Amino acid sequence: MAIHWKGAARSAGSLALAIGVLGCSGTTGSPSPAASVGQAPSPGGSAALPAAPPEAALADLAGGAGATGSLGSYTWAGGGSDGPWVVGARAGSAAAGATLRVSFGGAVPQTWTAGWAPVAGGSAGAPSAGTSGAGAVSVTAPAPAGDWSLRVTATFGPGSNATYYWRLAITP
Repeated sequence: MAIHWKGAARSAGSLALAIGVLGCSGTTGSPSPAASVGQAPSPGGSAALPAAPPEAALADLAGGAGATGSLGSYTWAGGGSDGPWVVGARAGSAAAGATLRVSFGGAVPQTWTAGWAPVAGGSAGAPSAGTSGAGAVSVTAPAPAGDWSLRVTATFGPGSNATYYWRLAITP
């Protein structure tokens, strides 16, 4: 049984032409990271996107502590996962009005959104309107004091976005 693929001859011809052009270019050495197959430049343009959603770290919690976020919904490298708001174990505490920072292992998001939801009975309530930005992520802890869940969705490039969650005790 033969398998027919329309355009196979055209694709093979295009590949041969591309190889011929590259072979005659006179360029030596390896390609730049941005030109490497399977890699896309980071929003800052200095490094490639990771192969999977990066780990997210929340900094500036009470006592100088930090916490790793729980990965929720994401799309990445042609794949993805979808899920509800994640309310995990308490990751730490912060004072109402404190500024908290989120980092992504060296990757810098092009855009991001963040929102807070009060936690009652182990479930997240209605989320706040939230905030958004580009580049480095910085959010303000909500008031009033209580158990809250933070959601941050970061977009790192086309088809590369991820949502992370932290559960925090907010103090007065």
